[in-house]
Amino acid sequence: MDYRIKLLTSVVVMLVALMAVACGSSDSSVFTKTASGLQTVVILSGTATGETRVVNGTNMECFDVDLVSPNSGAIIGKATDCLDLASISPIGDDGGFHLENTTFFHFDEGTIVSVSQTTAQPLSDPLPTSGPTHLTSEVGSGNNILAEMGTGKFAGAVGNTRLSGSVDMSSFAGPGTPATFDCIFVIKIADL
Repeated sequence: MDYRIKLLTSVVVMLVALMAVACGSSDSSVFTKTASGLQTVVILSGTATGETRVVNGTNMECFDVDLVSPNSGAIIGKATDCLDLASISPIGDDGGFHLENTTFFHFDEGTIVSVSQTTAQPLSDPLPTSGPTHLTSEVGSGNNILAEMGTGKFAGAVGNTRLSGSVDMSSFAGPGTPATFDCIFVIKIADL
């Protein structure tokens, strides 16, 4: 009798563990718990044609692309990267520039929105005619996640984002034209 109880207990424990993995929210596979909150790394990946949209009262050129897990390559959400083309200002004499952007990270649990100053530097002079043309970066100082624009689990969330990536702007000629994104974002959210 004792043997059957141990066997039954082992089977129940394994089934509970399997159910927890199979039925767990995508939060457990996308975000990691840290001492100060949650953190994840995602890749904004894909080619999209820009659409002019009003974001926080400003006309911005927005691109809808996939959010991809850098570990598995699986699509884990969607992203909308909105660029304020009117805010572009040159950096130096080599074709670099910076601009304001607002990025929407759409996960199953809700949406995180960040606003940042992004820097883009050309890879070479002249620019490549295909493949990545610019390296991009942004380091959010302090809290650049817009708590008032978060939804679902992330409503009211504060934290910051950091970007390092590349963009193919060889076909980008302003509003309504395509760009290809391969941008890695680190997202840190304070305890919810």
